[in-house]
Amino acid sequence: MTRAAIACVLVIGLAGVAQAGLPPGYTGGPIDTITVANADVDFGPGGAGSTLALDAHTGMTTIYYDPSGTNTFSADFDLDTFLANDWSSGGLADGYFTNGAWALAYGGDDLLAGNVVWYRVAESQDNPGVLIGVGALTNTTGLLVDLTDWPEGEASTSSIMFMLDMDPEDFSQPFTGSAMINLAPDDRYIPEPITALLLVGGLLAIRRRM
Repeated sequence: MTRAAIACVLVIGLAGVAQAGLPPGYTGGPIDTITVANADVDFGPGGAGSTLALDAHTGMTTIYYDPSGTNTFSADFDLDTFLANDWSSGGLADGYFTNGAWALAYGGDDLLAGNVVWYRVAESQDNPGVLIGVGALTNTTGLLVDLTDWPEGEASTSSIMFMLDMDPEDFSQPFTGSAMINLAPDDRYIPEPITALLLVGGLLAIRRRM
């Protein structure tokens, strides 16, 4: 079963030669990770059923190849999912989201796309206004999906870091912010929602090194 993940990093632009339907400079071959910088975050209206939306239009995107090489370009990333349970307590936001869809696109064509199965988003105790999210996605279609570049999978894991404009105590009110996204075609981040908060320390360490 192939898996993918989401986290946060800052990227540097590189020049390349465009190929039809694919990003400029895309060389093909096994992909280690894909990063998307500065996606907009919008949650609302608040309460069960509310939408968590991530949108990065012409966001700086970098493909990291395995074992080496990079290629950077502007792409569109969209993810929408819906609040099923608000587990917030002690002034720290903690929510469980289900269903929805996600896609990474270039020039109007999907590079990767699928559905959201579940997503858990929890606030860092040490960094108010910073939320860490992990979840399961399906990865079913896109120009990068094949046996070598990005294998198709029925389920994927993902992780994400949100930097918000406020310090939410729960998910009863709308909020906005930004997110840094990382996609990987394996389960290197987290396999189960119960272990979601184990990501907090590692992702915050990444944020400090940026």
